[in-house]
Amino acid sequence: MPELKIAALIPTDGIYARAGEFVPLTRIGRVSVIRQCVQTALVEGISAVYLVSGKEPEKIRNAVRKIEKLYPDVTFVYLQDPWYVINGMLGLVQCGLEAVSEQNEFDAVIVTPGDTITIESRIYQCLVKRAQTSEYPAICTYFKAEFGYPVLIKSRCFKQIMNFDGVGFRRSLTDIEIELVRASDCGVLLNSERDDVYSKMLADIDAIGYSGAASAV
Repeated sequence: MPELKIAALIPTDGIYARAGEFVPLTRIGRVSVIRQCVQTALVEGISAVYLVSGKEPEKIRNAVRKIEKLYPDVTFVYLQDPWYVINGMLGLVQCGLEAVSEQNEFDAVIVTPGDTITIESRIYQCLVKRAQTSEYPAICTYFKAEFGYPVLIKSRCFKQIMNFDGVGFRRSLTDIEIELVRASDCGVLLNSERDDVYSKMLADIDAIGYSGAASAV
């Protein structure tokens, strides 16, 4: 069986509720959150990165530009959704899926918001590996009965999500059968309102020099 061709889809529309700032451009030591997020997602098996900005698209591109030089075999695509204020995360994902679909060469995408550093590369590696043999159209991480990120979505689901006219990216997955992958800590939840996730993010920032954060499956 040929390996699936997979792209990372990273929507960047994060306002960190506790800090009131645009998280993707927040600096952690010498690098920005979005740069760290992209770097972590670039595991073996990821052949393209689609970054969909809601705001500050040029600053997002500048923050990631140096990574492009380190990965000459990976395609980087930068998009902007002018309606992100209305459509939120769902609109950003739909914008990215539309661009991915136009290429008609990817078998799946891995979706992760660009405002986190609490996911380790091993989780991406696990999803890429699972996707090769899984019969499910989508694969999602979870921790203690809560759905987390990343979410891997196979191409046969793209049109369904792109045509979803409800509210929220998670709700667009309601009628899709999902394989669940258990994570061993709360880093996959990406909810800064939770004290445990917030404490983990602070710990990860404090430990910079790091190459990721959450323990994988």
